[in-house]
Amino acid sequence: MGGSADAARHGAAQSNQPGAGAAAMRYRVSGLVIASPRPLRYLIPAPASSEPDVVIAFGPLPAIVAPAQHLGIFRIHAPDLVDIVLREGISIRVRGGREMLVECQDTTTEAELHTFLFGMGFSLLCHQRGSAPLHASAVTRGGLTIAIAGDSGAGKTTTASALMQRGWRLLTDDQLLVEPGTRCTGTPSSRIF
Repeated sequence: MGGSADAARHGAAQSNQPGAGAAAMRYRVSGLVIASPRPLRYLIPAPASSEPDVVIAFGPLPAIVAPAQHLGIFRIHAPDLVDIVLREGISIRVRGGREMLVECQDTTTEAELHTFLFGMGFSLLCHQRGSAPLHASAVTRGGLTIAIAGDSGAGKTTTASALMQRGWRLLTDDQLLVEPGTRCTGTPSSRIF
């Protein structure tokens, strides 16, 4: 299938393709370099010369002609093409483990955007890349990492906070990526409000 027909089938409009347009800022998240045209101040900056693993773009999500399977907030068009449609006025299209297209209202705060983009959106992106994120907090010290898993409200964040007061460093508060035999990564931000 050719270029524009393929773009229409996958819901990509030339002007909305991730990476199109203005120069993107670079960030590091869970070992991946993220490029975004918008500043994402809750993330760790990466050198501007870093080749991005993931590209984020902002704009309307183009319609996709093929029917999707609806599963709660998820619209599954294909294993590598999924929309997350949230009540908060945020929609995130995750494609191929490399692209995220975000449609949000002007009133969406940076904190809301960060929570959904690097919560559900990033979990789905990692799944598409072949990594299964765990719903866990993790702390690290002296080459040792402790993961604290449990249901929402079980005390993962509270336990991680207590360990941090005893000299441990926060690795992640809510989403842990484990690559067996190599490393554990996450986004070092706490969800205590």
